[in-house]
Amino acid sequence: MQKLFNFFSKKSAQEAHHQSIREKMENAERIFIDKYSGLKIGKTIEIYDVPIELNGKPEFIHTARSGDDQKEDLVLLHGFLAGLASFYPMMADLSKHYRLWCIDLIGMGLSSRPEFTCTSTEETIDYFVESLEQWRKQVGLERFHLAGQSFGGYMSGMYALRYPEQVKKLMLITPAGVSRGEPFNKETVLSNQSWVKRQVTTRMIDIFEKKQSPHDFVNGLGILKGSLLKGFIEAANFTGEQLELAYAYIDGIFKLPESTLKSLHYILQVPRASGCLPLEDVMCELKMPCEIYYGKYDWMCTKGAYRVLSKKEIVGDIHIVPNAGHKMNLENPSYVSKLLIQHKLTEKKIQTDSFAFKKSEKKKNSNY
Repeated sequence: MQKLFNFFSKKSAQEAHHQSIREKMENAERIFIDKYSGLKIGKTIEIYDVPIELNGKPEFIHTARSGDDQKEDLVLLHGFLAGLASFYPMMADLSKHYRLWCIDLIGMGLSSRPEFTCTSTEETIDYFVESLEQWRKQVGLERFHLAGQSFGGYMSGMYALRYPEQVKKLMLITPAGVSRGEPFNKETVLSNQSWVKRQVTTRMIDIFEKKQSPHDFVNGLGILKGSLLKGFIEAANFTGEQLELAYAYIDGIFKLPESTLKSLHYILQVPRASGCLPLEDVMCELKMPCEIYYGKYDWMCTKGAYRVLSKKEIVGDIHIVPNAGHKMNLENPSYVSKLLIQHKLTEKKIQTDSFAFKKSEKKKNSNY
């Protein structure tokens, strides 16, 4: 009886601890949006949790909706180790042209954190794609524009491939997992780095090789943990109160259960976040226009995207965002917003004609 009591007491204390962490993350998100996005919660933007059922269990997707007076819908998916709040500098501009939906992927940000039990790349993709589809049904969306950044870009692509009838247009913002993996020399990579950076890079490579999680990576840094998180945030141009809020948010990510953060090694691999199942191998099957954005100083591998474009396997183009790297949503948000607005698809005829041209080109090429 005492053991049973101790078990429930420990569980209750852990749940209370996790709730206090969530409250700090929610507070950081609320201030980011209310104070710095140009929108006001409860007036021009609504934030709430959308219940879904996943693998027979109740879960929820943390959701922000704005621009209710617009006719076209845009769903925006964040990158790894981030959440919907990372799009705060773009929300106001996008809400003038779209009904904007920003969500936290299942197991990330402030969405529910179910135990992650997937054991393959295919199963992991299914898990994320079906959670997004369940969310779509719950909020009542039919056809919409879909944009995703980094890890969210990869999952956007996979969703569009599985549910093409739902996606009007696909916009991939510095997407991860597009290119095929390439051989790389670990020692060559490390040779030109400082001692501190070598420790971090070595640890990061080990995480991929040993198929561990970001929690393992950060917790294994010991006394370097705080410096790494602070450096990661400062590199995104956060200062003052925003730096403090961003630190509280990402620190919370590593204090909550890992959940789908353990999925990383089933989706991406070194070097430069190449895909375990590369998007470049399947993008020829996309049935909607697709635009791809990379930063001028992006570390993400772009080779796969350019191979797809050179083969004319997509209707769309690659766009380079100036004064930005991988964190372009924070480094040059107005330019990214401008591209997303510019690429809004409003005429069905354009889409139909483009694909007629694409199919005729494929047929012509197959005759050689």
